[in-house]
Amino acid sequence: MAETQHVLAMRMRSLRLGHIEEFDTSNPKEWNSYAS
Repeated sequence: MAETQHVLAMRMRSLRLGHIEEFDTSNPKEWNSYAS
């Protein structure tokens, strides 16, 4: 639970900063592993 909330918080922060696309492109495999 806590881990999921942490991932969601990071995702929301990335969206707010507008860096989510950059992160997605840099580490697609890593991002997918976190999203799963």
